Amino acid sequence: MSRLFNVELRRFFARRITRWSCAALLVGIVAVGIGTFVSNDNDVAAAHRAAQRTADGFAQQQEAAIADCKAHVPPDQVDQCGSTDQVPTADNFYRDPRFSFHDHVRDLIGTGTVIGSLVGLLLAASLIGAEWQAGTFAALLTWEPRRPRVAAAKVAAVVLGGVAIAAVATAVLVGVEALVAATHGTFSSVLQDARPDPQFAAHTWEMAGRGALVVAVVTALGAGLALLLRHTVAAVGVAIGYLIVGEGIIGSLRHGDVRHHLLQSRLDALLNGRYVWPIPIRTPDGWEEFSPEHVAVVHALAAGLELAVVVAALLLVATVALQRRDVT
Repeated sequence: MSRLFNVELRRFFARRITRWSCAALLVGIVAVGIGTFVSNDNDVAAAHRAAQRTADGFAQQQEAAIADCKAHVPPDQVDQCGSTDQVPTADNFYRDPRFSFHDHVRDLIGTGTVIGSLVGLLLAASLIGAEWQAGTFAALLTWEPRRPRVAAAKVAAVVLGGVAIAAVATAVLVGVEALVAATHGTFSSVLQDARPDPQFAAHTWEMAGRGALVVAVVTALGAGLALLLRHTVAAVGVAIGYLIVGEGIIGSLRHGDVRHHLLQSRLDALLNGRYVWPIPIRTPDGWEEFSPEHVAVVHALAAGLELAVVVAALLLVATVALQRRDVT
């Protein structure tokens, strides 16, 4: 089994589509880093001066509008023209020009996870589906006739390869943005209402680990579909069609409540630690209202177990179908 797995893993990284995907990810990461570098700077003083100019201009416009109003309304309606007692200050117009690594690292990990999942899905479906079309899958079975072992080796290889590519790409993306923060930004938060997180590093690593699990799940789904459908385009089409179109249609049932129980919500819970949605409360007069205390929560552990069941069921069906049908 290990020998077969090693062969499949080497084949995974030797394919041209894998190399082109890695090259495209690298180019995209460099482009994102350049864009972030160009759109941010450390000139905080200039940002404060710009905010002050904007506030002064706004105050002048407000004063002119009030004066014009008072000049054109009857004396008994002057109070309706407003006053300058609550003029916005420069702080209301200030935007910190620095790139904050603290405020964006979770977005970076989420972006890397989403892109890595799509790449893993494509590579898994391509590796297994292309073998069906080329006839090499049937040829392999003449050397190793135990079909479940072949299927397990292929799925394990593409999942491990997809997770490795996504992990490296996400690490490079975070590293590039950390370099931008060191030169054109800060590692502290720039949000005015930011709350200190004493376990920021631990939470970041936890999200990165859950992101790797999300990539593994999506890649395994792509591999299972390709193993079952025996075609790359069919596997990718079914997966993306369900996630984009299928869940949109199914999730709209029961006034949109069904979408909270579908695959994307579980992937979101696994990545972010939990998935929360409000539960409507029926009022005595027949209306519905929402309260921040009346919500439903799906935690990452429960979501991970549900996703594991879905993946296991798909792979089981694909393996049974492979075992029973003719592959010539």
